[in-house]
Order: sequence, then structure tokens, then C-alpha cells
Amino acid sequence: TSRLMANLYRDLHIGDKFYAYGSVGLGVSRITSSGWQGNVNRTYGKHTQNNLSWSLGLGAGYRISPRLDVDAGYRWIQQGQIQSGYNTFTNARGLVDEQMRLDLSSGEAYLGLSYRF
Repeated sequence: TSRLMANLYRDLHIGDKFYAYGSVGLGVSRITSSGWQGNVNRTYGKHTQNNLSWSLGLGAGYRISPRLDVDAGYRWIQQGQIQSGYNTFTNARGLVDEQMRLDLSSGEAYLGLSYRF
């Protein structure tokens, strides 16, 4: 998976050194999927698609000095529904009509350090 996102952040200052923030994002993901069922000889074809992606996040930070901040946050990213190519093996019915399908999302916890020039 590769994604390109545009994110907006809103800070809420809590005193001189602490702040909380929220974020929203919108972008596009390029997702390539393939795999196998049961053993590596029962593979699914490779499939690539582009999906609309969005994200929501929350975090908090602390100003260590006038130029240095440390922050921690969590971001949820939804990248949409994807599917693999069809099976490259014949199944019990003698057909090539199966795909892997999923709804791709991720949660990311992060720690950041910001320096202002």
C-alpha cells in the first residue's frame, strides 16, 4: 500500500506548555494485493487499484523549549475495499471464480519531535 494524503490539524492550547490537537485527512491509496489459500500452490492473481482514503486523528504535545516540542498521537486511516485477482487454481467445483476481499484500514500510534527554525 502507498498513499498520498492532505491533512488538516487544529491545535487547542492548554496553558503555556501543553496542547491537544485533532486532524482530518483525505487522499488516495494505491493498493496491490495477491496471496494464496492453504498452500503456496493455490495462489490468487495480483490486482492493483486506487482508492479514496480518509483519516481521523487525536494527539497531545508538550513544549520543551521555545523551539522544541514533543507530541504523541493516534491516527485511524480508512483505505477502502479491495480484492485480489481471481484464483489461478481450479477449486472443488472446477471453476476459477474466487477472490480474496477485505476492507483495508489501519491504526497508527506515533511519537513526534518538532523543531522550529
